[in-house]
Amino acid sequence: MSTTFSLNRLLAGAAGAIALTLAAGPALAAQPTDMGRVEIRGKVLQAPVRYDVRANCHDIDDQLQSALQRTWERESRYGHVNVQFVMENGNVSGVQANGISHRVARDVRVAVNRLYCGPQVTASARIYRFDVAFVDPDAPRDTLTASAKPAGGTRAAPLIRRS
Repeated sequence: MSTTFSLNRLLAGAAGAIALTLAAGPALAAQPTDMGRVEIRGKVLQAPVRYDVRANCHDIDDQLQSALQRTWERESRYGHVNVQFVMENGNVSGVQANGISHRVARDVRVAVNRLYCGPQVTASARIYRFDVAFVDPDAPRDTLTASAKPAGGTRAAPLIRRS
């Protein structure tokens, strides 16, 4: 009895596989084998790099200080993050940030993406580059600029410098 039962199960399984092959075969054969053409469109911005970000985004120091305070408290690391971004019609885009660690660079990238610089004098796209330096607020004053010295007990001091 067990031999007959096993033989019936084997034949039923084979019949199911044949039926599945017959049903799926034409559907698979109808699909194209070549991938169609894929186009990616975009523009390459070719403009001189500018370093006068403060002239076009007057409140950038305070905005970055506020946005990066939690990063400082979490990481407590000193160093520089190199930043480059595009500003067009007052909108920030194409932000790149590298330095200190992946996590700190990501936080700087997010903070720069959220900058509000207001309306610009020119509507054309401009590329800006600068450093955000996380410096020791307890370092001697001659190594920091006046804007980098934190006020009110703040420990983070992102300092914008020409990269």
